[in-house]
Amino acid sequence: HSIKIPNEILLEFENNLILCYTNSDHGNKNIHDDQKLNSKKQDTKKLIKKNVLLVYQMRKLLLKGNLKNFGELLNDAWQLKKSFSSLISNKYLNEIYDNALKNGALGGKLLGAGGGGYFLFYTNNSKRNELISWIDGFKNISYTPFKFDQHGMASWKVRT
Repeated sequence: HSIKIPNEILLEFENNLILCYTNSDHGNKNIHDDQKLNSKKQDTKKLIKKNVLLVYQMRKLLLKGNLKNFGELLNDAWQLKKSFSSLISNKYLNEIYDNALKNGALGGKLLGAGGGGYFLFYTNNSKRNELISWIDGFKNISYTPFKFDQHGMASWKVRT
C-alpha cells in the first residue's frame, strides 16, 4: 500500500538514506527455498509475526516524521530478517553492517533476498558524510547516489 508522506519528511528521509553496493552477488540461489522451509517452524512463525508488527510501527514513525526511531527499528528488522535463514547474511555482510553502525548508520536493510547486492542504510543528517566516507574507503564497497521518483522509472536514448 502506498503511503502519503509530507514532502518535507520525504526530502529528509531521502537525504538520510545511503545506498551501498556490497560488491558481492546474491551467491546462494536457495535463500528463498531455505526461508520457505524455515517459515514452517513455529519459532520462525513467531519471528515473522514480530516482523510484521515492526513494519507497522515503522510505517507510523515514517508518517509522523520520527525518522530517527524509524532508523533504529530498521536495525531491529535486519536482526530479525537474519534469523529467517542462515543464508541471508554472511561474515562479509555482517562486517559491512557492523562497521556501518560504527560509522553513523542507525540501521539498514539488505535489498533483495539476501546474500549480497545492496545495503540501504539510514543515518542522521549529521552523520551522512561520515558514513559515505567510510563506505568509499572500506574494501571494495561503494556509495551509490539515488533519488526517489514520484512518476515511475524514466529512460532515454542518447542521440548520435
